[in-house]
Amino acid sequence: MNKPGDEYYLDRDYYLTSIPSDLATGGEQWIKTENDDKGNTYASFLKFSIPQTSTVYVAYDSRATCLPDWLNDNYELTSLTIKTDRGIYGTFHSNSNLDIAAP
Repeated sequence: MNKPGDEYYLDRDYYLTSIPSDLATGGEQWIKTENDDKGNTYASFLKFSIPQTSTVYVAYDSRATCLPDWLNDNYELTSLTIKTDRGIYGTFHSNSNLDIAAP
C-alpha cells in the first residue's frame, strides 16, 4: 500500500497518483478511513496506539474552507502534498513527536 495506484478510502474507488518520497520510505503505517466518515465530529472518532515515539502526518483535502480544531491545535501544515485522482491533499504533521503508549 501507499504507492500510486492504491486506493486511499475503504468505501470509494479513489486512487493515489503521487506521494512525496518523505512519506513513502517503507517504514510508515497508514490508517485508511471511509469517505463517509468526513462528517464525523466526535472527538473520540479515531484512536490508535504507537509503540514508540513517532511523527504523525495527516492528509487533509486542500479544498476544505476551514480546518477542524483538532487539526489546527495539534498539527502544522507541511509543504508535502499527496495527489489523488480526485484532487490534492495538504499534509500536516504533529507539532511534536507523539509518545503514545501501546495498551
